[in-house]
Amino acid sequence: MIRDARPPERESIPAITPTTGNFAKLGLSTRSDSRAGSGAQEERDNMNTNALSPLWESVEKTRMGLAWLSTIFDLGIRIWVAQVFFKSGLTKIDNWDSTVFLFGNVYSVPVLPPEVAALLATTAELGLPVLLLIGFATRLGALGLFILNYVAVISFPDMGAVGIKDHILWGVMLAMIFFHGPGRIAIDEWLLRRLTPR
Repeated sequence: MIRDARPPERESIPAITPTTGNFAKLGLSTRSDSRAGSGAQEERDNMNTNALSPLWESVEKTRMGLAWLSTIFDLGIRIWVAQVFFKSGLTKIDNWDSTVFLFGNVYSVPVLPPEVAALLATTAELGLPVLLLIGFATRLGALGLFILNYVAVISFPDMGAVGIKDHILWGVMLAMIFFHGPGRIAIDEWLLRRLTPR
């Protein structure tokens, strides 16, 4: 008997198509699933951002309000200290002979003659407060008045407790202006913005 010489036919193997189900069985995801997951994550992020938006708006409003109050506070400190020393200068020039007498017999100003000490103190009390008021060379003005304030304390030994407290208060305010600066409402600040390259 003659056998058939042809080789036996192989059984056909079904092709595997990249369907979502097949990839899901293998623990993989299709590109569309990835896009869907990314979209869902973005939606969750947007929801979280929207939930926090009122909080951030409140924080920003609070920050702006404090910045505005700080500006007014800086200006108020400068005006207060300036008027104290300016009034003292006006009192000195109102009766110059009495002022010279006080510097020669009451105030123990070291080194300087009474006339020179009186002239320097009066000039400083009338000129430096103007610098504080307009905010020009503010730190220089604050430093000059701070030194004048210190000399006034050490040169008048009979100053009472109330007077010492006043001078300490003025000294603290002047030190704050010197280290902190004049604030936004000042010529110094305007010049800084104009001259700073952007």
